[in-house]
Amino acid sequence: MKTAMADKQETLVCITQADADKGYRDMFKDVRKGSECAYSRFEVNGGKLDAQMDCKAAGQGQMVMKLAGTLGPNRSDVTIDVDPVGNPLPGQGMKMTLRLTTTRVGDCPAS
Repeated sequence: MKTAMADKQETLVCITQADADKGYRDMFKDVRKGSECAYSRFEVNGGKLDAQMDCKAAGQGQMVMKLAGTLGPNRSDVTIDVDPVGNPLPGQGMKMTLRLTTTRVGDCPAS
């Protein structure tokens, strides 16, 4: 598992100006689809992010995600610590640390 997760994964995503104008709070809202997630803390100050999102899903227990890093208009570098809490299923108690970096590469292609 550790070897498989060590590989860098790249994805190109095109977001509209309207999406970008919503800010960073919505950036992580779909991290755990199918779950009920809410921020218990979300602070951005001087380009520094400090946040915690608490999620729960029926039959899957709870998960705490702590987010910390730097945010800017053209780049971001965020570490996400994922800590499952009280997962009822065997093998579901795995803690993870993810690093998410983004770079603006240009405008979206015309549709």
